[in-house]
Amino acid sequence: MRYSHCMRILAYIVGLTLVAAVSFGGAFPGLARAQGSCVRADAAKIEATQKRLGELKEMLLYARYAEARGPLEELSKDTTLPARQRVASFELLAMLQIAINDEEGARGTLKDLYSRDPDHRVEDPDASPKVLAAFRRAKQATVSHVNVQMENIVPTRELLRQQPMVKVRVIKFADAVDEIYVHYRQGESSDFVRMAIAPDEKCIAQAIIPPVNTQDEYDIEFYVEAVAPSGANIGSMGFRTTPLKVTVPAARACTDPNDAACRCEFFPRSPGCPYCFDHPDETACSDDPCVRDPNGKECRCAQNPKADECSEDDDDGGLFSQWWFWTIAGAVVIGGTVAGIALFSQSDDPLDGSLTSGTLKPR
Repeated sequence: MRYSHCMRILAYIVGLTLVAAVSFGGAFPGLARAQGSCVRADAAKIEATQKRLGELKEMLLYARYAEARGPLEELSKDTTLPARQRVASFELLAMLQIAINDEEGARGTLKDLYSRDPDHRVEDPDASPKVLAAFRRAKQATVSHVNVQMENIVPTRELLRQQPMVKVRVIKFADAVDEIYVHYRQGESSDFVRMAIAPDEKCIAQAIIPPVNTQDEYDIEFYVEAVAPSGANIGSMGFRTTPLKVTVPAARACTDPNDAACRCEFFPRSPGCPYCFDHPDETACSDDPCVRDPNGKECRCAQNPKADECSEDDDDGGLFSQWWFWTIAGAVVIGGTVAGIALFSQSDDPLDGSLTSGTLKPR
C-alpha cells in the first residue's frame, strides 16, 4: 500500500511538471519551441551563416548531398537565426531531399517552410521542373500556417505624455517573423504611417512615436502586422478599419525643471521634444538623436540616461548632468556675453571685429 501511494504521489508530481512545461516551456526546450524564440544570433553568426548557406548551395550544385545534409538539418532547427535564413535552409534541405528521392522528408520540410512563409517562392533560378513542381504541390497542400500572436502593452499615462509609444509583446511564433510593422496615426491626421520595429530578447518591441505639438489630450490609433520573409502577413493585432488606440493625456502644470515629465516644458529643444520634430533644420535641433532615429538607442539614452542599457556611472545630477542641458545653457551664456559686450562697450569710436547675427525669441 505504501509503495502504490508513493507511486501515485510521484505520478502527480510528474504530471504537474509536464503541465508547467507545456504552459511555460521552461524545462523542456522542445515544448517551448512552439512559442518561438526571441534570442537572436549576433551579427558575426548571421554573417557566417550567410556564407555557409552559399557553400551548402554550391555543394548541392555538385551533388555533394551526404556532405550537405547534416549542416542543413542543423541550420533548419536553429531558432536564433533570422527567419529569412531559416527559410533559406528549409529550401535547400528540401531540394536535397528531392534530389535523393527522400519524398517523405521533403514533404515534412516543405510543410515546415510553407507553414512559416505561405507565399515563399523558390529563390534558386536554376531549380529543376521536378523541384518547382514539388514546391508548388506543397504550397497548395499546406493549409495550416503559423499565427503569430501579439499583445498590446499599454504604458503609464505619465510615460505616454513624456514619450508617446506603441509597445507590443510577441507571445507565439516569434522566430517565424521577418519584420514587425506598426501603422499609426495621431491627432488630426487621417493617414497611417508605417514604422518597422524589432523585438528584444524578451519578445518586446516598441515604436517611439514623434509627439504632437499640443498640450491637449490626443489619441494614437494603430495596428500591428507581423510578416514572413516573403512579405506574407502571418499575424495581426488590430486592423486598418478597426485600429487599437492609446490616449496621450493632456500636459499637467509644470513647476519643477528637474521633473523628467516636464523636460519639454522647460527645455523645448531637448531630445525627443515636439519642437525639434517640427523644426529639424534649426541649428539647435540638428544634433538631436531623436530627430535622426526616434527608435535608436542614442535617442532613448538621451531621454533616459539612467536606463540599464545606457548607464555607465552613478551620476545623479538630474537635468544638470545632461549634455543637452549644458548645450542649451552654454548657448544662453554665450548670448548673454554678447549682449553684455554690446551694452557696456558703447563709445563714439567703432569697435574692431565682428559677431555673428542671431535672433532672440521670447518664449
